[in-house]
Amino acid sequence: MFKNFNWGHGIALFYVCFVGIVVTALIASFSVDRDLVVDDYYAKDIAYQQRYDKITNSITSDNVNVKVEDDNVIVRFEGSDDIKGSVLFYRASDKSQDFIKHIDGSEIIIPVADLSKGKWSVKIDWVEGDKSFYKEEIIYL
Repeated sequence: MFKNFNWGHGIALFYVCFVGIVVTALIASFSVDRDLVVDDYYAKDIAYQQRYDKITNSITSDNVNVKVEDDNVIVRFEGSDDIKGSVLFYRASDKSQDFIKHIDGSEIIIPVADLSKGKWSVKIDWVEGDKSFYKEEIIYL
């Protein structure tokens, strides 16, 4: 069988295997989701200084807690009741599962059954009085 196999056959076999691998990689690349993580990525990048200022404010204020207790995710604000803002539940692996809860009171309760298992980023953006704050917490369900 290998008596008639020479270096020309080896080059041809290598070329056919190489083309097969390249075509397979090309076909696989068309099935990859190439969406950005967020739709307005560039606009958010430009406005990052404002978020940085909010993060700096939240470092000095430790009045928000995110906990998973009794099959619920609880976002609790301690201190003032004059809080306005929103809480974004962000799922990096699937943006269709992201949702926003508006802050109405000093506590937000979300049942764990409403969330899929895995890593969630809880992004809290709120205003208390005349100061703006921003905090991110990572939770695993």
